[in-house]
Amino acid sequence: MVDEVVNFRIAKEDLELLVQLIALGYYANLSETIRALLSKELKDFTEKRLTSPSLELLGTPPSLTEKQLEAVGKKLFDSSIVKLVAEDRKR
Repeated sequence: MVDEVVNFRIAKEDLELLVQLIALGYYANLSETIRALLSKELKDFTEKRLTSPSLELLGTPPSLTEKQLEAVGKKLFDSSIVKLVAEDRKR
């Protein structure tokens, strides 16, 4: 069962290849084709790249205080976004 609908842009050449897979009978429709190929790619990626040693290299993210988090937000984002995030964190 599909939980989410996602809209995205795709190169015309890639779309033509997907349609060819359908025409050859590998998949029933475009949605099924994209779901199957994306699922396989994600599984392959996680098996190859997100191994325990890779995750250990990331380490534990630092714990920031509210003031530190707000300071980082001010440097990275527009002030209106920072205010919205701060308001939501206080709820």
